Amino acid sequence: ITAMNAEPASGLLPGNTNSTTGGKVLDLIFSQLVAFDSKGKPVNEVAKEIKSNDDATQFTITIKDGWKFTDGTPVTAESFTKAWSYVANAKNAQKCSSFFSTIKGYDELQADGLKGDEQLSGLKVVDDTTFTVDLNQSDSVFPIKVGYLAFAPLPESFYKDPKAFGEKP
Repeated sequence: ITAMNAEPASGLLPGNTNSTTGGKVLDLIFSQLVAFDSKGKPVNEVAKEIKSNDDATQFTITIKDGWKFTDGTPVTAESFTKAWSYVANAKNAQKCSSFFSTIKGYDELQADGLKGDEQLSGLKVVDDTTFTVDLNQSDSVFPIKVGYLAFAPLPESFYKDPKAFGEKP
């Protein structure tokens, strides 16, 4: 893939891309919970609703029905929680890991000796379209942060061979 006269610096994985070139390509391939309109205003894309508790330390996220990955599998709440945990997990050495540092359980996923499939304790799947996010601190802009590429969901096919997926997402 050549974009803007350059090759992406690494495989095309949302949580491992921090270059403009790779990001531009991935923004065309992946949808996030929130997108940004032509004036930069955040608007729900995959998210139906993002609700905060009173002190912005817990968010309940509901996704819209009908979203599918290009492989035909449905986008579910677990598509997000599992992907976010993968990126946050130090064993997986993802460049965008620190974006998840305010989610409970992040520090535990920075330890040595992890397998790579451990999950962030602050993420809980309620049902196929709903999950909760518990934070270590108040974060009123969290509903905007989830529009960043690192927060994209991943299909189950990704986990079988992340390197191959990054070559042909």
